[in-house]
Amino acid sequence: MIRKLVAACTILLTVALQPVVTQASMSSNQSQSGRYIVRLADEITPTDFLATRESGISDRIIYTEAINGFVGTMTSSQATTLRSSRDVISVEPDYQIQTSATQTVGVPGILDGKVPWGLDRIDQRATIGDNSYTYGTDGTGVTAYIIDTGIRATHEQFASPSRVVGGWSWMATASNISVTACTPAVGASPPISPSVFDVYTPSDVGLTDNHGHGTHIAGTIGGAATGVAKGVTMVSVRALNSCGLATAAIALQAIEWVITNHVSGPAVANMSFGVTKPAGAMTSFEAAVINMIADGITVVAAAGNEAATTCDVLPASAAGVISVAASDQDDKEASFSNYGTCVDIFAPGVSIFSASNSSNVAYALRSGTSMAAPHVVGVVARLLDCVPTLTPSEVWTRLSNRATLSSISYLSPAHSPPSPNVLLYASAPASAEVPCRPRSSTPVPAAKAVTISWPVSVDNNGSPITAYTVTLTPGGATCSTLELLCSFPNLDGGVNYTYTLVAANVVGASTILAGSFVPLGISAPTAPQTVAAVAAEKSATVSWTAPLSVNGSPITAYTVTLAPGGATCSTLELSCVFTGLLAGTTYTASVAATNAAGTSVVATATVIPTAQPVAITKVRTVLGNQSIEIALIDGNTSETVYTATTQGGKSCVLKTVVMSCKIKGLKNGKSYIFTVNGATSTVTVLSMFVTDSLVAGGIQEKIISMKRSKTSNLTQVIATQSTGKKTWRVIKGGCSLTATMLIASAKAGVCKLRVAVAKTSKFPQMQKTWAIVVE
Repeated sequence: MIRKLVAACTILLTVALQPVVTQASMSSNQSQSGRYIVRLADEITPTDFLATRESGISDRIIYTEAINGFVGTMTSSQATTLRSSRDVISVEPDYQIQTSATQTVGVPGILDGKVPWGLDRIDQRATIGDNSYTYGTDGTGVTAYIIDTGIRATHEQFASPSRVVGGWSWMATASNISVTACTPAVGASPPISPSVFDVYTPSDVGLTDNHGHGTHIAGTIGGAATGVAKGVTMVSVRALNSCGLATAAIALQAIEWVITNHVSGPAVANMSFGVTKPAGAMTSFEAAVINMIADGITVVAAAGNEAATTCDVLPASAAGVISVAASDQDDKEASFSNYGTCVDIFAPGVSIFSASNSSNVAYALRSGTSMAAPHVVGVVARLLDCVPTLTPSEVWTRLSNRATLSSISYLSPAHSPPSPNVLLYASAPASAEVPCRPRSSTPVPAAKAVTISWPVSVDNNGSPITAYTVTLTPGGATCSTLELLCSFPNLDGGVNYTYTLVAANVVGASTILAGSFVPLGISAPTAPQTVAAVAAEKSATVSWTAPLSVNGSPITAYTVTLAPGGATCSTLELSCVFTGLLAGTTYTASVAATNAAGTSVVATATVIPTAQPVAITKVRTVLGNQSIEIALIDGNTSETVYTATTQGGKSCVLKTVVMSCKIKGLKNGKSYIFTVNGATSTVTVLSMFVTDSLVAGGIQEKIISMKRSKTSNLTQVIATQSTGKKTWRVIKGGCSLTATMLIASAKAGVCKLRVAVAKTSKFPQMQKTWAIVVE
């Protein structure tokens, strides 16, 4: 028997018109000839089954998730033969699925700041809206599979940020829907030429929509302004073509893809189309829907638009499916909506404002149970956002516990049996529930420790949060707080820890959010960085920067060692000063860092301490024959080297022990001025001392001070190598002379003395004047 296939679709409306929904169906003679769906017993492998029947079954597609079976082209006699096999559960013709006929009669303007009435209705109990939509959860982390005509992913409701991802499309399979299905001969007029749109397109993933049905549904589920769950991720599964047509085999392929690609995680599917349910055995399509629910995906389906019992429609009447009827802005049952005990819940479905496929900024009004179902899908996504582990049956329990009761006005005369008087409600339940768990957590491991943080719970479900509790394993350490972080010290480094995080209110604790981390172990730090040594006077300053890593344990000391000599410095600062070093010696500074685990390798730098030459204040000179000897009275005798130089470049180095030297080859009687320079291994100071004018072979004073009234032999007062006659004279002061003696004055003061030496054969005439201090 040929079964009637119908869909729960819609008509486009202008704001000024009353909603109109038309019903279209396929007649029994519109079966696709030769195409059959075969469902096998669970223990039979489709590939093995077909291997024994290679001949005569072509264009095969194997199902392993939606059903255990295949679809293929075969003769009616082959189909009859297969039905008789004990390995076969059912053999069904592949029938066309078609949306309701649609008519575009106008597109409304933008919302002008108003909230779509469907959103406004589901967040409150009262019928009259307040032009607002309040929500805590938003579907983040939940996947919504939209099995429909595709989605215009670039629409402004989805594009920023992009939350529509590509899934599957019949256009990218080898089993295309025939383009002739869109011709007027089958009762549908395509929006554009099917030869342009409904053709094989490799790698198509459903991110365009040439019909508009799927885009409108996606806008209600997760649009930025029009959506119930504004954070949900929507996956486009294109099972219908640009005329809203499909086949049962294509629908099975779509379900097959969804089950195969559903990873562990919260998910919901929207199915706004249907098929008339036959009497008797379960169909492959019904079995596929039930298998999708068994995979953990909550399935929401439109109840249908025939104003007939939903119990005759699949998938709405399949076990475990949430079947949705439509209501209007006055909470009246929509005239077109299917009804009966197989309806689970009402939701807004008349004149629903949502995204249109005609452009990225276009919108449309549509009516139908197709528009009611996505409201429920959005609320389901929000419930799963709160508790991602909910099973499909647990989702329905929460959905029904929240619902607004007895607000729907039934049509008159009322349908019999009537639908349950239950209206979708998206806000907190009448009785408080346990809160939503935090959506995420972030562990930050440290040395033998961790800090775990999390965002606030998105919904307390009617009762304030009393505590967040984190529990670690192994060890069982716990932390309960109203803050948004917990810190755990004294852990074992390198050990893998797991933790659970729950939020609690007076009702109880949320579901668990789990995580893991590995605390850092400790080891010796890395070497100190950028070691430098700066030389100074017999000293050096060594500096460095902290190691790149302390490897889990703070620095307890830096140690610097100098070689040669072995001087050390231990500090927590980033520098050390060493004194008492030898100037000119090359030292190597080795710096190491230490923590509780050990000491790093060393980092080094070299330095050569400096020394300034010691200043000179006095010199002694000995005038010799064609020579002058220079001797130091003060000055450093070990580290400074002194050089005496006279005009003409003659010089001598004052030897280390006696600190004197003689410059020879001078001209007797000629005046010379000597400059003494001092140098260490690192520093040279020029002109440290400059002598008076000296005469080679001339006169050198030997006494420059005397005690009061004391006498001194004139031969002890000066020294000269000349034998010429000496003439003495006191030119200032109270000193006096005898023929052989100099007598100091009786009072302290200064005497100025002059001596003249007569010319000889070796030396010229000379004289010298100098002062003698009388003390």
